[in-house]
Amino acid sequence: MNIMYSHLANEVRVVLNEDQGELLQYEFSDEHRRVVRRGKLPQQTKTHNISTSGLPDGLYQFHIGDKTISFEKRKLFVP
Repeated sequence: MNIMYSHLANEVRVVLNEDQGELLQYEFSDEHRRVVRRGKLPQQTKTHNISTSGLPDGLYQFHIGDKTISFEKRKLFVP
């Protein structure tokens, strides 16, 4: 499984390499380790794009299965 955060797309991308079970549960937690969003991903689709819109700017962790990534969500300044 590969997990990436894209500032430009404002989303977390999860690419599944193998059968992980019927549904994979994921969580976003904030810098205080409070869970701010939960969801489930169907196994039938290999690539999932999970939007981070609606989350305020800040530091987050994304947990899925036995993997965790940390990222900072922030507005991009475009002149």
